[in-house]
Amino acid sequence: MLSRNLKILFPVFVLLSLIVSSCNKDNIETDDPNIIYNATPKTVSIVPSFATFDSLDVNGDGLAEIGIAMTNQGADTGTVLFTSFSQPAGFAIEEITPAPISKSFAKGDSGPVSASVYMTSSYLTFKMSGFRKGLMSGEAYVAFRFTTGALYNYGWMRVGLNSALTEFTIYEYAYNAIPGTGIKIGAK
Repeated sequence: MLSRNLKILFPVFVLLSLIVSSCNKDNIETDDPNIIYNATPKTVSIVPSFATFDSLDVNGDGLAEIGIAMTNQGADTGTVLFTSFSQPAGFAIEEITPAPISKSFAKGDSGPVSASVYMTSSYLTFKMSGFRKGLMSGEAYVAFRFTTGALYNYGWMRVGLNSALTEFTIYEYAYNAIPGTGIKIGAK
């Protein structure tokens, strides 16, 4: 009787397991114990003609690794800048002319680990007198690294910016707790 019930239940269990596993929307590595993930949104808001400064303590040690500077000088001038703050940090860049511009990544991309692609500050948005580079509105993934010792920890963050350049949000971020080890963009 027990054997017969197991023969009936086993295929049902396998089918349910397949259905549940196929519902994983991320299609990237998940639940890695070495990845520290945070989904507490952080929003920085400003009014035109002012600047706002904020920071982010990525690893929760009481010292902010990342600085955020946001300006909006009016209709066509404004910036969002990431910078190293209390501890050494860097941001993956796409180009350096006319200023270092953050590279946008797709979910599932491998985050870079080469020192040559990181700078201590990088503009997510740069628009001055008609010249525009970087994210002007919408969402993007960016890569960062920081250190509290001799080696860097690598991470990613999903960020968003409204078209009026008055609200910037870090929706989520994660980093690999093993120094010197890369991370896939979007991995949790």
